[in-house]
Amino acid sequence: MNKKQIPDDDPQPPTADAITRFVDSSDDLALELAIYRAFRDSGWGAIYGHFYWDPILEKPRQFDVQGWKDLQKNPSTPKLPTTGIRIAAECKNVDPNFPVIVSRVPRAESESYHCLIWRTLHASIGEPPAVRVIKSSERDSKPYHVDAPVGKSIAQYSAKEKDKDRGRAGEDPYAKWSQSLASCASLVRQAYQDAFSSRNAPDLCFIMPALVVANGALWTVDYDKDGVRGEPTLADDATFFVGRAYELTDVPVSGKQKYWVSHLHLYTKKGFVKALQTLNSRQHGTELDRFFRLGFGMD
Repeated sequence: MNKKQIPDDDPQPPTADAITRFVDSSDDLALELAIYRAFRDSGWGAIYGHFYWDPILEKPRQFDVQGWKDLQKNPSTPKLPTTGIRIAAECKNVDPNFPVIVSRVPRAESESYHCLIWRTLHASIGEPPAVRVIKSSERDSKPYHVDAPVGKSIAQYSAKEKDKDRGRAGEDPYAKWSQSLASCASLVRQAYQDAFSSRNAPDLCFIMPALVVANGALWTVDYDKDGVRGEPTLADDATFFVGRAYELTDVPVSGKQKYWVSHLHLYTKKGFVKALQTLNSRQHGTELDRFFRLGFGMD
């Protein structure tokens, strides 16, 4: 009997090297753990893969990584408030062959704002501190400047029709970055609660969502005020306007203040590590002033 011939195009079991390459380019877990380590290596607190309550879907969901840093009071300016940053980071290990593309326009004045959770520095003994949301005005320093490029559309590159069956082209990144916003909502409620209950909580707290993708997997396309498009550019960071309001407590209260998240931050892995290093700079340095200056001298 002749041995049965195996066609050359028959699928063969993958090798360990092939599995490794696939995991490196496709598995979100590897990127999530890398971002968790980046927080810890940069001196930030971080938790990974915990559950939170999604107020929109009304069900428990799992976030990727949440990180935080409370900056120590500057001895030379002891009367200034303490400050803290909270980041809800969701990770998408996008294949650089099918990158995320952020289309941007000049930022409008109405989109140039951010919020902080503020509490009074001088609450009376035995009395709870006053806690509220403050929002930057056109006169305040802020991280989001008028006319700077801001994202208005997020898409994932789709190659030729024949490439779509590879399973990575044309994916909608909305589910991932919207999950970052939901995770951010949980940080808003926690920061508000901590401002009342913890003496160690910062006096000024900024909360931001972030979407982190693989290195080489983020591009920007900029349009000018006349709608003329520029050349696509490989990037390590970008911002996208979202303008979402979040409740400060688990139970919504009519007429009560809300925390507005104006922008989603997008980073490559390399860009995210660089951002953490920048935010690690001296408490009242130029970068941090853009976040916290509007809360100085309020008490």
